[in-house]
Amino acid sequence: MATEPPPHSPLPLPTIQSALLNSVLSTHASKLRLDYSASILVSNTSLAASLAQWLADEKRDMPHSIVAVSPSSQSESGIPADLAKAASISVVESAPDDVFTHAFAHVEDGSDRDAVLWALKRCFYGLIPKGIAIVSIVTK
Repeated sequence: MATEPPPHSPLPLPTIQSALLNSVLSTHASKLRLDYSASILVSNTSLAASLAQWLADEKRDMPHSIVAVSPSSQSESGIPADLAKAASISVVESAPDDVFTHAFAHVEDGSDRDAVLWALKRCFYGLIPKGIAIVSIVTK
């Protein structure tokens, strides 16, 4: 008679984002061309910190800039100062269009439809033509 393993609590969102990002980057980093010429747009500050940390851990070139779109209520406090400086991370309320070579967005289950559409719109409008977008979606 088989017994089921005890249920475990779900990972917190930043950990899920980080795990998904690490998986994608580990698999496709050579194709993504994340180097000093890259200008990267991310959908939140924890994604920016995870991306910069992965680049630092893998001893890769830091991008030209990482821009995190975040409402004014959030701040850079979740990003270590040395990492923010090394990766040129900045937090803005609104990012310009057609500027970024890469865009990373994360959508969680239960997100408001308008918030999801806004994140995707921001991601794709921010890219230059032939830019690379990576969107992760977590469902329960």
